[in-house]
Amino acid sequence: VVLDPVMIATSGDRLLGAAAEAALFELCADADVLTPNVPELAVLAGAEPAEDWVGVLAQAATVARATGALVVAKGGHLDDGQVFDALVGRDGPLIQLAHPRIATTNTHGTGCSLSSALATRYAVTGDWSRALTEATEARAAALADAELLDVGAGHGPVHHLGPVWSR
Repeated sequence: VVLDPVMIATSGDRLLGAAAEAALFELCADADVLTPNVPELAVLAGAEPAEDWVGVLAQAATVARATGALVVAKGGHLDDGQVFDALVGRDGPLIQLAHPRIATTNTHGTGCSLSSALATRYAVTGDWSRALTEATEARAAALADAELLDVGAGHGPVHHLGPVWSR
């Protein structure tokens, strides 16, 4: 079970009340992997959002210990030129991945897409680390091709079919 705890909008607005957040935290113990963004991770850890990657990893380990689930620490909300992702257990990172930040405003759906790809690739591989590696590659391709969609306004969606359509 991969649980994406959608609790905080890109704007920073809280999407759930305190009771719903508490119920969601209880659900985390039934998940195999959690995929919160930086602000959501902070809520789950009972802290302020981490300002750097070391802080994100520490909060992910805290949440992993509290819930028993693995946590995908994601660095997309940080201001680093390189984006880091990690699969974190109770004792810290099991695997860390680094990739260049892709310059695009079309970031709508990156978290949901990563969670779905992670679950799908785990079903195929049976290995969370390999599944995360493959899921982050798929997310990078969807971000890189996002400008090809040219739909809507504001934060547009990622383009899941970009690599197929651009052939």
